[in-house]
Formats: sequence, C-alpha cells, structure tokens
Amino acid sequence: MNMDKSSRGWYVRKALKWGLNLSLLLLGMLIGALFIGFRQSPVLMRFVPQGGLSDGYNWELHEGLDFDIYYAQKADEETPGIGIYLGNMPNFFYDNDENISTEDISHERDRLLSEDVTWIILDEINPHKQPFFRETQLNYHHGLGFLYTKVHVWVYASEREELNGLLESLQTLQLKPMASFWQVLMSDLHTTLGGSQG
Repeated sequence: MNMDKSSRGWYVRKALKWGLNLSLLLLGMLIGALFIGFRQSPVLMRFVPQGGLSDGYNWELHEGLDFDIYYAQKADEETPGIGIYLGNMPNFFYDNDENISTEDISHERDRLLSEDVTWIILDEINPHKQPFFRETQLNYHHGLGFLYTKVHVWVYASEREELNGLLESLQTLQLKPMASFWQVLMSDLHTTLGGSQG
C-alpha cells in the first residue's frame, strides 16, 4: 500500500515537473514570437534619430499613419535645416518636378548611418528654394530580427558653409528604437490589467 502511494506521488511530481517545463517552454515561445513580430512590425517598430545635429538644432517629430518625419532647424529660422523620412514609401523630391532631368543631376558620395550613400545635388532647383540642397535615400537595418526601414534624408542651406556643417554633423546620426519590446509589452499588460479591474 505504501509502495502504491509513493509511486503515485512520484508520478504526480513527475507530471507537475513536465507540465511546468512545458508551460515555461510555451511561454518562452510565445514571448519569442511576440518579440520577433514586434521587431518586424513597421507600425510598432519605429525609430527616433539621435545625434547628427549641430548646436542649436533639435529633432521635431511629425507622425504619419505608417511613417515618421523628423525636422531639425534652428529656432525662428527657415534655413538651414534637415529632414528625415522613416517609412516604407519615400519619394525623391526631384521625382515630383517634371523640369528636372536625371541626366542633369549631380551626385556626391558619402557615408550615412554606416552605409555608403549618394547625395543628389539639387542646388537652386528644390522645393525649399534654398541655394544649397542635398537628398539621399537608403535602406537602414537596425539589427537581427528587424525589418529594413527606408530612410530619406534631405539637407538645405542658404550658404555652402552652413550646408557643409550640417552634412558633417550628420556623420554622428544614429537611429534608435522609439520604445523597447519590453516597454510595449508591459504597457499592454498594464492597460489590460487596468482595464479588467475598472
């Protein structure tokens, strides 16, 4: 009789141990799937520029439905400035101007966000009507598990020295996730639990 009870207790402990291990495995798989899904969502996984600016400039966010645009200008000045589009459907400004022929456009090679880029030179033929204007596009990959984000950057100034200063400061530009997966997960859990209590 004692043998049966101890055998039954052993099987119960074994079943509980297996159940706990299986639950932990399933929870880990769920969190992993959510983590990958979060990183691959162009709506949830948004980026914010850090650095890349001269003194007196700050990034200002203008949110779209599935894209973000950041502008940087000095206070109360229309020039010089920088714009960054982060999304999946960027357009070059010169594409919208029928008077600009691609054969007439000059280019400059550079590096931005650790990538080789080509600046398109649109001096005096650009939407900002500034004497000096550059724009470029690239695919930005933040790291393992992230989708590529398309980045469109434009820089404009009324003087060449201003333009060169902005282009030089952009060498330190970095893109960082707006929020971490854990912040979003905890926020969702807080909202869910708070909503169920109310």
